[in-house]
Amino acid sequence: MFKKIAKGLKIYLTDWKNLLTHSLVGILLLVIAIFAPVNIYFKILFLLCVIGFNIIRMKYFK
Repeated sequence: MFKKIAKGLKIYLTDWKNLLTHSLVGILLLVIAIFAPVNIYFKILFLLCVIGFNIIRMKYFK
Protein backbone atom coordinates (compact mmCIF):
# COMPACT_ATOMS: atom_id res chain seq x y z
CA MET A 1 0.00 0.00 0.00
CA PHE A 2 2.85 2.39 0.84
CA LYS A 3 4.43 1.75 -2.57
CA LYS A 4 1.15 2.62 -4.31
CA ILE A 5 0.86 5.88 -2.37
CA ALA A 6 4.52 6.72 -3.01
CA LYS A 7 4.14 6.00 -6.74
CA GLY A 8 1.02 8.17 -6.97
CA LEU A 9 2.72 10.97 -5.06
CA LYS A 10 5.75 10.77 -7.36
CA ILE A 11 3.55 10.98 -10.46
CA TYR A 12 1.62 13.89 -8.94
CA LEU A 13 4.75 15.85 -8.02
CA THR A 14 6.52 15.31 -11.36
CA ASP A 15 3.59 16.26 -13.61
CA TRP A 16 4.56 19.51 -15.35
CA LYS A 17 1.00 20.86 -15.20
CA ASN A 18 0.96 20.42 -11.43
CA LEU A 19 4.36 22.08 -11.10
CA LEU A 20 3.14 25.04 -13.16
CA THR A 21 -0.11 25.30 -11.20
CA HIS A 22 1.59 25.15 -7.83
CA SER A 23 4.17 27.72 -8.93
CA LEU A 24 1.44 30.11 -10.02
CA VAL A 25 -0.53 29.49 -6.82
CA GLY A 26 2.60 30.12 -4.74
CA ILE A 27 3.23 33.42 -6.51
CA LEU A 28 -0.44 34.38 -6.11
CA LEU A 29 -0.36 33.57 -2.38
CA LEU A 30 2.83 35.60 -1.98
CA VAL A 31 1.25 38.60 -3.71
CA ILE A 32 -1.90 38.25 -1.60
CA ALA A 33 0.16 38.01 1.59
CA ILE A 34 2.12 41.13 0.71
CA PHE A 35 -0.71 43.38 -0.47
CA ALA A 36 -3.77 42.03 1.33
CA PRO A 37 -3.02 39.91 4.39
CA VAL A 38 -5.55 37.10 4.50
CA ASN A 39 -6.35 34.65 7.27
CA ILE A 40 -4.09 31.57 7.07
CA TYR A 41 -7.16 29.30 6.93
CA PHE A 42 -8.21 30.83 3.59
CA LYS A 43 -4.72 30.27 2.20
CA ILE A 44 -4.74 26.62 3.31
CA LEU A 45 -8.25 26.12 1.93
CA PHE A 46 -7.18 27.62 -1.41
CA LEU A 47 -4.15 25.33 -1.59
CA LEU A 48 -6.26 22.26 -0.77
CA CYS A 49 -8.72 23.21 -3.50
CA VAL A 50 -5.89 23.47 -6.03
CA ILE A 51 -4.55 20.06 -5.01
CA GLY A 52 -8.05 18.56 -5.20
CA PHE A 53 -8.69 19.98 -8.66
CA ASN A 54 -5.31 18.71 -9.85
CA ILE A 55 -6.07 15.20 -8.58
CA ILE A 56 -9.45 15.25 -10.32
CA ARG A 57 -7.83 16.53 -13.52
CA MET A 58 -5.14 13.85 -13.46
CA LYS A 59 -7.63 11.06 -12.73
CA TYR A 60 -10.46 11.90 -15.13
CA PHE A 61 -9.02 14.08 -17.92
CA LYS A 62 -6.03 12.13 -19.19
